[in-house]
Amino acid sequence: MNRMRQSLLIFTMLILGAIPYLSVGQGFFLRTTDLRVKRYDLASVQSITFNSNNLVLKKTGGSTEIFPVPGISALYFNSTYTAVPVINSAPNGRISVYPNPAGSSIRISNLPQPENQAYIFGTDGRLLIRTILTQDDPEISLTGINRGLYILKVNNQTIKFIKQ
Repeated sequence: MNRMRQSLLIFTMLILGAIPYLSVGQGFFLRTTDLRVKRYDLASVQSITFNSNNLVLKKTGGSTEIFPVPGISALYFNSTYTAVPVINSAPNGRISVYPNPAGSSIRISNLPQPENQAYIFGTDGRLLIRTILTQDDPEISLTGINRGLYILKVNNQTIKFIKQ
């Protein structure tokens, strides 16, 4: 019985410790080596890039945060909410992805250049697909990746999509 109480106490502490991280939107978390955790709503993140020895987090409002890579102990995403809004048109020349959620392929509209470097990353940060998109052929096959949330980066623009 004592072991059961210990397990219940540990479980309760884990749940209570996780409450500050639960949210309605998809979140991006950055944990530093001094164990501080910063949370960002993915809807407010325009891009996450690496510049020299820094992680550069650019927000949709225009502000930028820079973190030295040696000071980062973890980057991760929560999965409490997996819906990504379907974007039918892209204001201000922004790229858009359709269909979203996707099946076996996605198409990208509003490509900024005749030839565009495109990258698809998993939520763990791994590069899964690298390709060149043209305005004549703006389609990417998703046959080699599993269902889930992904990040598409085309030139300097980033957008989220789901593969079903």
